[in-house]
Amino acid sequence: MRGLAALLALLMALVSTAAWAQLPARPEGPIADYANVIAPQDEAGLDTKLRAYNQSTGRAIIVATVPSLDGEEIEPYAQRLAESWGIGGAESENGVLLLVAPGERKLRIHTARGVQERMTDIMSGRIIRDTIVPRFRDGDMSGGIVAGVDAIIAQLDMDPAQARAIEEAQAAAERARSKDGGFPIGALFWLVFVFLFFILPMLSRGGRRR
Repeated sequence: MRGLAALLALLMALVSTAAWAQLPARPEGPIADYANVIAPQDEAGLDTKLRAYNQSTGRAIIVATVPSLDGEEIEPYAQRLAESWGIGGAESENGVLLLVAPGERKLRIHTARGVQERMTDIMSGRIIRDTIVPRFRDGDMSGGIVAGVDAIIAQLDMDPAQARAIEEAQAAAERARSKDGGFPIGALFWLVFVFLFFILPMLSRGGRRR
């Protein structure tokens, strides 16, 4: 009886593994809308934008929507998909995958090692929470994906030191709010500091170049 139970468990594991192994084919361009949730005009705009961004920066941003995760959690699924598609290049690993599974109501921003200094898990989570999810809740899934891509590009274009400073300031403000129930002077000081010494000089340099 024990042998039969073990055999059944093994067969179930093999079937589950086989199901998880079915990944969608890599698209020719940066958009793989297999769940058909991106409006045609938005898909065309994203395709043009992300091709140009990849050509000018070397960083690849891929948007993928899938009808189902086949019972797998989205984190390992995104990892396997990014590795299978070779997002960002095998050597540079300079890529980002925005994965949306509308059937399970899940999404993830998966970053390769080459961009993790510019975009940490905290930054990715903030983009999902503050930019993408509110539009999804309003029923605008296509608009949420477009806004998410724009936020990802803005984050990747930051200098790594600037990105870390902003992340630390925002984290400090969030900790202070959760602790005191308000927006204290200390958090405001950090936000002003980041603006004056990181964001404002960058804007000034950009203005001079233009």
